[in-house]
Amino acid sequence: MSFKNKIVLILGGTGIIGNAIADSFDKQNAIVYRHGAKRGICRAEIRKSEDLKKIIASIADQHKKIDILINSVSAPISIAPFERKHWNDFLGHLEIQLKSAVETASLVLPLMKKEKCGRIIHIL
Repeated sequence: MSFKNKIVLILGGTGIIGNAIADSFDKQNAIVYRHGAKRGICRAEIRKSEDLKKIIASIADQHKKIDILINSVSAPISIAPFERKHWNDFLGHLEIQLKSAVETASLVLPLMKKEKCGRIIHIL
């Protein structure tokens, strides 16, 4: 499959996994948009619905489509022995991962349906 000129949005695209994925698509001449906490091209607070909408709208305005959405968002979580962890230690992490997955998929899906093509990949 050729990825030349495919529009790819990678949430978490500056982390270890997202960065490797983005580099792979770059090498195959895809048009890659990376979101990331430290140096993302698509700057946004992933917890804010309005920011997610702005990212999707910006790409859609420019290209009229998004061919591939990859959600590899993660959030910091403290490292400690499991027996010292509590459910609340995981809630923020899960909220970021699941909220970004659900919200971005719901925003991108209409574009993909219109094109009758698209891929959504969540790495949780």
